[in-house]
Amino acid sequence: MERKFGFSDEAYFTFDGHLNKQNYRYWGRERLEITVVRSLHLKKFLVWCAISSHGVFGPIFIDGTLSAANYRKFLDEKFIPFLHGHDLVQGHWFMQD
Repeated sequence: MERKFGFSDEAYFTFDGHLNKQNYRYWGRERLEITVVRSLHLKKFLVWCAISSHGVFGPIFIDGTLSAANYRKFLDEKFIPFLHGHDLVQGHWFMQD
């Protein structure tokens, strides 16, 4: 039986241009001591996308933080109907990040 896989991932971006230090690592011979001044409450948005051998779903842009309840609502109302509409449910595996 052929198994088909789909994957999703997301990333937050801030409007002030700061990068998420968890997503970017720098390796060097010396340890750099850098101070970054940041706002306490950054205005940010989330970019979410899924990909499989059948193509790409997204990108989806979401303002602010995505709660578990809103993510579940998004999956139930947008993503799962998309999968059913493109016959991507039976025999498929979806791995979310």
